[in-house]
Amino acid sequence: MNTQDLIQAIQEKNIGEEVLLNLTRDGNEMQIKATLGHKP
Repeated sequence: MNTQDLIQAIQEKNIGEEVLLNLTRDGNEMQIKATLGHKP
């Protein structure tokens, strides 16, 4: 998934929904849970 795919996937979600991001950094896999919000 590239950056544009990620942006599009997030835009399809609603404010307040939780998303789970699966990341690999320096060979370490991690998951980050985030709640979508509105930045004023």
